[in-house]
Amino acid sequence: MRLPPAPCARTDAVLALHLDGDVEVATSGYGFASSTALSEHLRGCPDCQRELQRARRLDAALAEQAGRALAAHEVGSGGLEALARRWFAAPELRPAPASVQSVSRTAALRRSVPLAAACLAGTVLVTAAWLLGRPAAARPGARVVPAVAAPAPAAHAPAPAPAPAPAPAWLQPILVADGALRVQPRAAAAAVPAPAADLAALTGPAVEPMARLEALRRLLAAARPGTGLGASIHAGLSAAFAPGRNDRRGVAEFDALAAVLRQDAPFVAHLRAAIARLEQGRAVAEAADLAAFTLGVRLDRPDLDAAAVRAVGRRPILAEPMIAALRGGARARTAGALLLDAWSSLADRDGDADEASAASRWFVGQPEPTFDWLAAELVATRSAPRAVRCLLALAYCPTPRHVDLLAARAGHPSHAQALAAAFALSSLPHPWLAPLVVRAAADRSAFLLRAALARAGLPEAGAWIDALALTRDQRRALQSGTLADFVVASGWFREFPPLGD
Repeated sequence: MRLPPAPCARTDAVLALHLDGDVEVATSGYGFASSTALSEHLRGCPDCQRELQRARRLDAALAEQAGRALAAHEVGSGGLEALARRWFAAPELRPAPASVQSVSRTAALRRSVPLAAACLAGTVLVTAAWLLGRPAAARPGARVVPAVAAPAPAAHAPAPAPAPAPAPAWLQPILVADGALRVQPRAAAAAVPAPAADLAALTGPAVEPMARLEALRRLLAAARPGTGLGASIHAGLSAAFAPGRNDRRGVAEFDALAAVLRQDAPFVAHLRAAIARLEQGRAVAEAADLAAFTLGVRLDRPDLDAAAVRAVGRRPILAEPMIAALRGGARARTAGALLLDAWSSLADRDGDADEASAASRWFVGQPEPTFDWLAAELVATRSAPRAVRCLLALAYCPTPRHVDLLAARAGHPSHAQALAAAFALSSLPHPWLAPLVVRAAADRSAFLLRAALARAGLPEAGAWIDALALTRDQRRALQSGTLADFVVASGWFREFPPLGD
């Protein structure tokens, strides 16, 4: 006989969270660090989904049957108090027949065990129902429920009957707290700040970094599945982190907040859904989705990066929000990868776009660590188009630290990379290029380096341009033309070596 598959080991934890309202992580042994991880597991586990639905149906059925039974008793027997008196009144003791008295004590004791268990269960149910049936104004925070509640005698009522015998020890009063949960909270419930106050703390100019971090954690906890606040809180968080807001967060503080955001699965799912709407939509993008898009590209998550690249490929207008979001310095050491991927996506879509103009669009204003990553990627990549884009992008580094790298690449065996490096050099400031004049004049083969210095307009390169006897249109093509014009103009310097040869 084949046994059914064992249930999921995490089903008890799922039921505890979604039926009882909480899980004591430190002592439960379920192995979950947060209710968020538990909810993530529930979404992907059919066993837990099936058991949770079955438990909810059972709870609903039990509640309905208990309500009907108690209502029927209350109507037909004069109320719950009368029912309690009738159930718990001392029974009349009669002598047993002689034939019954011969039954052994062991058999009698065996028969009395199920009866005692049934009486105990009935006592608990009736007592709890009597408490819940009282008006709200009459319920104290916690009170003792008597096992038998005797009504007050009327003015002309006959003398009351003798009091019944005391109830057994297992029928003594039960202490019940009004509104008690099946699983008690781990600690006394503290006053939780309103979400609006925590959202304001994220952008306030005088809020300490740790206070911002705690406000963010409270907001994410308040937005967990089942609270009904997830959509509004997630939208508020996206707006609070939108680029250009008038706040005082620095890059280091944003990195600490982003580390919390990127680990919150419901919030990441919100960002992913917003980016998907932007990718698929044909109408004007909603401001809330744009805010989620810009925050998603700053969180440095591979799944959000891939979704953002797809969205830019489908809707090129999203390139500008992406570029602006990364200029602030968020994820500066890895932003180059996202920018290159989005650039490549648009280049594949547009075909004959000017690569040099595209480099300016994507990398002007980006922080210096982004260009350090580009330099490392230039050495590591085996893709020729990606290497060319790295070289063209290095022209917009805010410091001269990569000038020597560009000068060395101007003599690369790959003519495409050499042209891109020379064109990038021609966009740099004169003080950074002045040390290259001697090398360009001394090396007969460095014609691309001479073309780059001439295009940059260095005074020392004026004699080289005069020796070429260029026309006005040729000078214009050399000094202000596109990358395609530079490809043609650089050939003139190959034909005419530097003066003095």
